[in-house]
Amino acid sequence: PDGYADPLMAILEEAIPAAVEQDPTKWNGYCLRPLDVARAPDTPFARMVGRGAIDAHLDYTLETQLDDGSWPLAWSWEQVDGDAWRQVEKDWKGYHAVQNLIVLRAFGRVDA
Repeated sequence: PDGYADPLMAILEEAIPAAVEQDPTKWNGYCLRPLDVARAPDTPFARMVGRGAIDAHLDYTLETQLDDGSWPLAWSWEQVDGDAWRQVEKDWKGYHAVQNLIVLRAFGRVDA
Protein backbone atom coordinates (compact mmCIF):
# COMPACT_ATOMS: atom_id res chain seq x y z
CA PRO A 1 0.00 0.00 0.00
CA ASP A 2 0.98 3.61 -0.54
CA GLY A 3 2.96 4.94 2.36
CA TYR A 4 4.57 1.60 3.16
CA ALA A 5 6.60 0.92 0.01
CA ASP A 6 9.24 3.62 0.46
CA PRO A 7 10.01 2.91 4.14
CA LEU A 8 10.10 -0.82 3.45
CA MET A 9 12.45 -0.38 0.49
CA ALA A 10 14.73 1.75 2.68
CA ILE A 11 14.93 -1.10 5.19
CA LEU A 12 15.59 -3.63 2.42
CA GLU A 13 18.32 -1.41 0.93
CA GLU A 14 20.30 -2.01 4.12
CA ALA A 15 19.18 -5.53 4.96
CA ILE A 16 19.65 -7.29 1.62
CA PRO A 17 23.32 -6.48 1.01
CA ALA A 18 24.10 -7.44 4.61
CA ALA A 19 22.13 -10.70 4.46
CA VAL A 20 23.23 -12.05 1.07
CA GLU A 21 26.34 -14.21 1.17
CA GLN A 22 28.84 -12.79 -1.31
CA ASP A 23 31.53 -15.46 -0.88
CA PRO A 24 31.16 -18.18 -3.55
CA THR A 25 33.05 -20.68 -1.38
CA LYS A 26 30.12 -20.62 1.05
CA TRP A 27 27.32 -21.04 -1.51
CA ASN A 28 27.34 -24.83 -1.21
CA GLY A 29 26.15 -24.45 2.38
CA TYR A 30 22.89 -23.20 3.82
CA CYS A 31 22.87 -19.44 3.23
CA LEU A 32 21.06 -16.66 1.39
CA ARG A 33 22.70 -16.48 -2.04
CA PRO A 34 22.46 -13.68 -4.63
CA LEU A 35 19.99 -15.46 -6.91
CA ASP A 36 17.76 -16.34 -3.95
CA VAL A 37 17.03 -12.63 -3.75
CA ALA A 38 17.57 -11.38 -7.29
CA ARG A 39 15.54 -13.85 -9.37
CA ALA A 40 15.44 -11.67 -12.50
CA PRO A 41 17.50 -8.74 -13.77
CA ASP A 42 14.61 -6.28 -13.61
CA THR A 43 13.75 -6.77 -9.93
CA PRO A 44 14.62 -3.99 -7.47
CA PHE A 45 16.56 -6.53 -5.44
CA ALA A 46 19.00 -7.20 -8.29
CA ARG A 47 20.31 -3.66 -7.87
CA MET A 48 20.70 -4.22 -4.13
CA VAL A 49 22.68 -7.44 -4.59
CA GLY A 50 24.94 -6.11 -7.35
CA ARG A 51 25.67 -7.38 -10.84
CA GLY A 52 29.07 -8.83 -9.90
CA ALA A 53 27.58 -11.13 -7.28
CA ILE A 54 24.72 -12.05 -9.60
CA ASP A 55 27.05 -12.95 -12.47
CA ALA A 56 29.26 -14.98 -10.14
CA HIS A 57 26.25 -16.86 -8.81
CA LEU A 58 24.93 -17.50 -12.33
CA ASP A 59 28.33 -18.99 -13.25
CA TYR A 60 28.34 -21.04 -10.04
CA THR A 61 24.84 -22.32 -10.76
CA LEU A 62 25.82 -23.50 -14.22
CA GLU A 63 29.04 -25.08 -12.94
CA THR A 64 27.37 -27.04 -10.13
CA GLN A 65 24.60 -28.67 -12.14
CA LEU A 66 24.80 -32.45 -11.73
CA ASP A 67 24.87 -34.97 -14.58
CA ASP A 68 21.20 -35.81 -14.00
CA GLY A 69 20.23 -32.15 -14.55
CA SER A 70 19.59 -31.40 -10.89
CA TRP A 71 21.62 -29.42 -8.38
CA PRO A 72 22.94 -30.55 -4.99
CA LEU A 73 20.87 -29.50 -2.01
CA ALA A 74 22.39 -27.48 0.83
CA TRP A 75 20.66 -29.55 3.50
CA SER A 76 19.74 -33.11 4.40
CA TRP A 77 17.87 -34.94 7.11
CA GLU A 78 18.82 -38.40 5.92
CA GLN A 79 20.11 -39.23 9.41
CA VAL A 80 16.56 -38.81 10.76
CA ASP A 81 14.75 -41.03 8.24
CA GLY A 82 16.85 -42.26 5.32
CA ASP A 83 13.98 -43.80 3.33
CA ALA A 84 11.80 -40.71 3.56
CA TRP A 85 14.75 -38.44 2.77
CA ARG A 86 15.60 -40.31 -0.44
CA GLN A 87 12.08 -39.62 -1.76
CA VAL A 88 11.91 -36.05 -0.51
CA GLU A 89 15.38 -35.33 -1.89
CA LYS A 90 14.17 -36.23 -5.39
CA ASP A 91 11.17 -33.92 -4.98
CA TRP A 92 13.31 -31.01 -3.73
CA LYS A 93 15.92 -31.51 -6.43
CA GLY A 94 13.16 -31.36 -9.03
CA TYR A 95 11.76 -28.18 -7.52
CA HIS A 96 15.18 -26.53 -7.40
CA ALA A 97 15.98 -27.61 -10.95
CA VAL A 98 12.87 -25.86 -12.23
CA GLN A 99 13.58 -22.74 -10.13
CA ASN A 100 17.21 -22.59 -11.27
CA LEU A 101 16.21 -22.94 -14.91
CA ILE A 102 13.66 -20.13 -14.55
CA VAL A 103 16.34 -17.83 -13.10
CA LEU A 104 18.97 -18.86 -15.65
CA ARG A 105 16.50 -18.15 -18.46
CA ALA A 106 15.55 -14.76 -16.96
CA PHE A 107 19.23 -13.75 -17.08
CA GLY A 108 19.70 -15.14 -20.61
CA ARG A 109 21.99 -17.97 -19.54
CA VAL A 110 19.87 -20.76 -21.07
CA ASP A 111 17.61 -20.85 -24.09
CA ALA A 112 13.86 -20.82 -23.60
